Amino acid sequence: MELNFITDAQGLPIAVLEPITDVGYMAAPVAFSVSDEMGAAVTKYGIVWATTENPTTANFKYEVNGSGSASGRLLTNMNPNTTYYVRPYAINSVGTGYGTQVTIKTKKDVTDANGNVYNAVKVNGYVWMDKNLMVEKYSNGDPISTTTGDISAEATPKYYFLYDNQAGNASYGHLYTWFVATDSRNVCPTGWYVPRMIELNDLGTASAFTLRETGTDSWTDANGTNTTGFGLK
Repeated sequence: MELNFITDAQGLPIAVLEPITDVGYMAAPVAFSVSDEMGAAVTKYGIVWATTENPTTANFKYEVNGSGSASGRLLTNMNPNTTYYVRPYAINSVGTGYGTQVTIKTKKDVTDANGNVYNAVKVNGYVWMDKNLMVEKYSNGDPISTTTGDISAEATPKYYFLYDNQAGNASYGHLYTWFVATDSRNVCPTGWYVPRMIELNDLGTASAFTLRETGTDSWTDANGTNTTGFGLK
């Protein structure tokens, strides 16, 4: 008697990635899952990303043990205004199976309540505006007052001032009193805040030349490289 046996074929597992809809300046939340183990138990699965196409587990990755689905995970270590390629993956005894690649781009800029636009730059792991704030409204739309009078007698003066009385201040931005900077209505665009000492101290560890704008318009020497994009004047 001849017996025939049919065995299930094993193959690379299949992983899927949910649409990525909320990309920030340095991160993006993702959800991914194993849709088919292909006849061999999945031991690990995750997501990989890079600035070059077809990223692998040798690039940035977020990995989960076992098999199933994961949501609310973050793609991190990204830079503003940069294109990234993202793929889900899963691993079984056959090997590593990669899902369909998607392309995302991190945010480039931010707009304040007056419509002024600032580029976002990354320095030492924090995102900064590339120029000083020049807004004349709080983030909720309330106007910020200004004055040329003496405010020394006021207990909580809330004003902005033109830098060196220069109209427009496209180069240097505005000056604000402490009570504007700490007002709960937020002088910064929504989602942004006045830097704390921890961020200012961290910024101070970067090379001054990499922060400074190039040329001699604002400096007596041309040693600034502005490789960070910060554009310090």
